[in-house]
Amino acid sequence: MSEITQSFGGPVASLHLRSGILRAAAIRDEINAKLQHGRAYRRGELPERFHYRGNPRAGDVVVVMDESWTLRTPGQRQGTLERWGQHGWDNELPSMRATFLAVGPGILRGARIGDVRNIDVYSLMTELLGLRAARGIDGRPGRIKAMISRQER
Repeated sequence: MSEITQSFGGPVASLHLRSGILRAAAIRDEINAKLQHGRAYRRGELPERFHYRGNPRAGDVVVVMDESWTLRTPGQRQGTLERWGQHGWDNELPSMRATFLAVGPGILRGARIGDVRNIDVYSLMTELLGLRAARGIDGRPGRIKAMISRQER
């Protein structure tokens, strides 16, 4: 049996090692020495902006590919992973942004707030629904609250 079990694929691969973190640094270094269009990290080294560092699903080594590059196992046919519509690349890339539009009760008509992070939408929804947000979430209401109309609620 292989020492490595891979979960996910495409822009990000999580490598779970039988030896756990004992060999994680060596495997990370071996991957980085050969990989031309991405970077491998030990779980604790992942950039904070990924919001994945403490996730129990993150592997001992996580490989993040550069924009438009994907990973596949040798058994996958070429073309089975198309890059169109994929997500998972660095969340600071302009191509990872999406259009955000909100209309309805509680939304301030004509409000423009600039970029919205996906992780902040949950805070907006709980606010609009009058619910208390769960503790420990990554999102922050911040400027997204500027689009809430107090009159229409």
